[in-house]
Amino acid sequence: MRMGAAKDMFLNYYDVDINTMTIYASFIASPGLFKMFTGFVVDARVVSKRKYYLIFFALICTLLQLIVSVQCMTEHFHIAIVLFLEMYAATFLDVTIESIVVQQARRDPLYG
Repeated sequence: MRMGAAKDMFLNYYDVDINTMTIYASFIASPGLFKMFTGFVVDARVVSKRKYYLIFFALICTLLQLIVSVQCMTEHFHIAIVLFLEMYAATFLDVTIESIVVQQARRDPLYG
């Protein structure tokens, strides 16, 4: 879920004031600040293949978005935590895709 939709959800559906929504938005977006460190983890190849990262984190993102869309949680703080975890998984997914693209570009320098 992108930040605009999350802000609208907190403001309109959960009726959260603007200050609390800003705190939640900065909390949800914070995994993007640590993208470089997640890149080190993905490049260290803790798991033998990067494609497993891709499948695993795509499933996590899908599951967490389904949890938010079903609206089974009523506490807006819990929703913010789930969205934070989804953004963290999306950051890992983004870094994994970028590393696969770089790896493919190194294999084929002409058309990379």
